[in-house]
Amino acid sequence: MKKYSLKDIEIKTPGLQLRDKIIDKYGSISNFANEINLYESSINQYLFNKDLGSSTFKIRTAYAFNQDFNKLFLSESEQIRIMTSTVSWYIQDYNQYQDINIFERLKKICLEKELMEDYAIVCRCFAHFYWNQGKRDRGLAYIEVAANIMRNKDNIDRFGLYLSEYLWMKVAYFKKSIQSKELNEFDKAIEKVQGPLTTGYMYYNLANAFSSIKNYDKSKYYYLKSLKYHEAPKIRAFIYMSYGDMQKEMGLRQEALQSYKSAEALLDDSDDSLSYVYHEYALYYYEIGDMIKAENYIDLVFKGEKLLIASTDNDFLVTFCKIKLQQNKVKEALYYIEQLLSEIEGEYIYLENHLLKLDNLIDWQKDNRQFLDIISGILIKHYKLNEKKLSSEIKRILKMTIGNVFIHLAYLK
Repeated sequence: MKKYSLKDIEIKTPGLQLRDKIIDKYGSISNFANEINLYESSINQYLFNKDLGSSTFKIRTAYAFNQDFNKLFLSESEQIRIMTSTVSWYIQDYNQYQDINIFERLKKICLEKELMEDYAIVCRCFAHFYWNQGKRDRGLAYIEVAANIMRNKDNIDRFGLYLSEYLWMKVAYFKKSIQSKELNEFDKAIEKVQGPLTTGYMYYNLANAFSSIKNYDKSKYYYLKSLKYHEAPKIRAFIYMSYGDMQKEMGLRQEALQSYKSAEALLDDSDDSLSYVYHEYALYYYEIGDMIKAENYIDLVFKGEKLLIASTDNDFLVTFCKIKLQQNKVKEALYYIEQLLSEIEGEYIYLENHLLKLDNLIDWQKDNRQFLDIISGILIKHYKLNEKKLSSEIKRILKMTIGNVFIHLAYLK
C-alpha cells in the first residue's frame, strides 16, 4: 500500500468510483462503451447522474464486472472507514511534517459526517504522529481522547487496543506504574476482545509500559505472552527485537543478542527491518572490541538502496561513525553525515533528533581536527542551501552545532 497523499483524501460519488473501475479494467470509457454496446456519451452522462442512469446501463455494467451493481461502489461512511483505518495501520509511514495535513482533513470529514469511531481512529493517528516526533504530551492527550471515545462502544477490540496504547504512553511519559483501576479495566477489556491479534498487541503495549519504568519481570512476562497470540513472522520478529532491547537495558547483552538472532531468523532477506538487527549486532561487537565484525554488520545496514537515515528513529549513523572514526576512516563517516544533511528538505519528523545526535558525535570527536575541519564546511554549506525553508528549530540546532565545531577547533589551536 502506498502512502496517501493529501489529494487522495476525498469522498468520491458512486459515478466517479465506477469511472475509476471502468478505466482500471478497460483502459477508457470508449472501450467500455464498445464492450457493453452503449454510446460513450450516454455512459459519461450516466456517471454524473445521481441515479446513475438507465436500468440497461446498470444491468450491462454489472454483467461486465460479474458483480452486483450496488457493490461496485462504496458509501461515504465505507470510504471514510477505509481511509482512516488504512492511515492508522500504516501510521509509521507518515513521517513528514506535512502529513499532519492528511490527519487534519480526515478529522474534518469525520466530524462533519458525525462518524465518531472514525474520529477516534484519526485521534490515534495524531497520537502516534506526535509521539514519534517527541511531542509526547500531545501524543498522550490524543490517545486518551481516542480511548475515551471508544469506551462503551460495541467495537471492544478497538477500545482494547487504544486503552493499551494509552496505558503504555501514560506510563512512559509520567514514569509511574499503572494504577490498579486502570489495570482492572485492561483485564476486563482483554477478556472481551475477540481478535487474537488485538490481544497480542495489548499485551505487547503492556510489556512496553512496564519496560519503560524498569519493571523487567512484568515486561518479560507480557512480551512472552504477546508472542503466543502472533503467528506472522514479521510481527514476532518485532516483538523479539523489543524483548532484546529490554534485555540490553538490563545489562543482559548476550541474552539480548540471542533475541535479535531470533528476530533475524523470522525476517526475509529483503526486509528493511533487518537493518535494526544488523545495527544491534554492530553495536554488540563494537562494545566487545571486535571491530571487524562490527564494521561488517554496520556496512550491511547501509548496503543496497539508498537508506533514508532521517525517515525513521534510529542510531544507525551514530554507530556507523563511531566504528569508522575509531579506525580513522573519516571520509566514510563524513559521506553519510552529508547524506543526513541532504535529507533536510524531506522534512522528516525525526530530523531534529538526528541532528542532536550529530552534535553529540561532534563532542565525541572534539580532538579530531581533520574531522572537525571538514564537517564545519559541510554544515555551513547545507545551512546556506536550506536556510530559507528551514524551520526555526532546525535552524537553532544547526547554528548550535556549527558553533560547537568552531569552539572545539579554537581549543585545538
